[in-house]
Amino acid sequence: MNKKNAIPLLAFGNDVAIVHESAQEFSDLIERVFPGMNAYDPLTDKSSFRSKSAVLELPQAKVVATAISPTHVDRKNNQALTFMLPFASHSQATAQVGDTKIDWGRGTGVFLPKTDERVIGTGGFRSQILWQLEKGRLERTAMAMLGTHEHVDLDLDHARALPNEISGVRTDATMHAMIPLLDLHRNQPDLLVSLGIEDMIYRQSVILLRPDLFFGQTEPTAVGLNSSRSTAVIDQLCQFMLAHLSEPFTLSELERFSGLSARSLQTAFNSVFSCSPMAWLREQRLLRVRSELLKGTEVPVEAVAMASGFQTMPAFFLAYKKRFGETPGSTKLAGKKLIRRK
Repeated sequence: MNKKNAIPLLAFGNDVAIVHESAQEFSDLIERVFPGMNAYDPLTDKSSFRSKSAVLELPQAKVVATAISPTHVDRKNNQALTFMLPFASHSQATAQVGDTKIDWGRGTGVFLPKTDERVIGTGGFRSQILWQLEKGRLERTAMAMLGTHEHVDLDLDHARALPNEISGVRTDATMHAMIPLLDLHRNQPDLLVSLGIEDMIYRQSVILLRPDLFFGQTEPTAVGLNSSRSTAVIDQLCQFMLAHLSEPFTLSELERFSGLSARSLQTAFNSVFSCSPMAWLREQRLLRVRSELLKGTEVPVEAVAMASGFQTMPAFFLAYKKRFGETPGSTKLAGKKLIRRK
């Protein structure tokens, strides 16, 4: 294949990618993933069309990596909030929604709203990562990040180019940092959720949509960190987590429950416990497991760990040994010996 006309690597899933040499086959795939396709045509002769793709389905997000030769796209009835970010591109791309034309590519992404209008796009050789999100969760994530119970306007009705830099950092840097994990665990979506990747995608998308809400402004002060109200909020949050240790938590969920922003939560927990909220939660889970094992339980260690909120066993065993200097099995054996002595 002529290197000049070779399509670039995918963001993830290169070893399992579906390869297409027919624009119609690729269009059919995209239609199944992102319904609403009118046409998907090569900009050059059809015999030169090439593409490959990999799809990752998360519970509340759909992520697709594609690499493709120059094409023209015609869509209608875009049914979900869609973000597109170039991973590797040798040319600019365009997207036109109604009368609004957007230039993107080479580091600049694009946001497409749910719309009944036609979406027409063109682009040269490129690799890109696309993700679709749920509106309700995206709005709740924004409220949690800002520590407010009031609706946050993310301007979800208008297509626009996404900023290529925020506060001196390229906006594609965070997505690129997540890609190795997406690639490593693409067949384990539940694990990716446990690792917080889905939550991170939502949080990064909020920042891409409204960076002005997070940079160049002071920390919200709806709940003062030194106030008795703040202390009560942290106490309630800790009690809530202790009562639901078996359930997975994300930082966004802790923000929503407490009404504090991520920065306020970090500051409060560091002040009271000298650690982050997630570190405190992990410590409580480890203590719960140890307490159960010392009772001489007959329940398998893995079951005790899962009931205490640990989703991945290798990470649990490493954390347990690092914290207590022994394996969970050793603790369980010691617990049985104590019970027999009694």
